[in-house]
Amino acid sequence: MLLKGFLCLVGFWMYADSGDGCPQFNLTVMVDTEGEKVTSLQTHLVPSDRKPSLVVLTVRKNQPLRVKWVVHNVDKLFEFSDVYVHFFAVEEEEVGQEKLPDLGRDVAHEGVMTMDFKPGEKAEGTFSLTLNKPGAYLIRAETLYMADSVHEHDHFAAVEILVE
Repeated sequence: MLLKGFLCLVGFWMYADSGDGCPQFNLTVMVDTEGEKVTSLQTHLVPSDRKPSLVVLTVRKNQPLRVKWVVHNVDKLFEFSDVYVHFFAVEEEEVGQEKLPDLGRDVAHEGVMTMDFKPGEKAEGTFSLTLNKPGAYLIRAETLYMADSVHEHDHFAAVEILVE
């Protein structure tokens, strides 16, 4: 643990690490529909005391959506093996709710994969969906189980959809 702390300090000094954690991953979620495109504002850390900033896209029911997620190990030194990348679209009670919705029967789309990330490597994926019920939906990409390792936190990016 002492070595990790030293390497994080060296990494911060040499590579201008953001200071949110060491090493860094960037996650992005983009939603595209009929000429409109929104992108998540930033990568958030879990656990974190900060409330995430929201990006909301309003669409009509049955309007086709194309979702793209990107996970990027922007660190110049650290390599990670067996990183779980989880992505989903789920109905929520309201736009901006603080509690993560249960991933049960209201999940519109869900996937998970395990990947290795060398320094600088990234992975991306796309999926399409149509939401046929008015309401609020969360589209999120996240890493899982990194908080249990020496990394000490997970990452996520999200876009919210309001279906009218």
